[in-house]
Amino acid sequence: MNTDDLIFTGQTLNLQFTVKDENNNLVDISAATLSLTIKPSGNTPVIVVPTLIGDGTDGELEYTTIATDLSVACNYRAQGLVAIGTKVYPTSIIDFTVSSRI
Repeated sequence: MNTDDLIFTGQTLNLQFTVKDENNNLVDISAATLSLTIKPSGNTPVIVVPTLIGDGTDGELEYTTIATDLSVACNYRAQGLVAIGTKVYPTSIIDFTVSSRI
């Protein structure tokens, strides 16, 4: 996702993440529990379940928003959490802005 692209309220957006460990190695997430938090600035976060890209052995996951996920014009942050047993791997954070149409 290019965060310089214009994103409007109600639009769908594909968010993609790659999970890496503390040594920057890809993590096999094929048997992991996945969650993704989408946090609009000053509003209640939305927690959704992303899906694997491929079989998960490459650590890649994605989520395509639905219209209600981005219903407020504001700044947003999105971050995945991947749990494998007792180990939890946070993804990088994606920051983006959602605008209203005029």
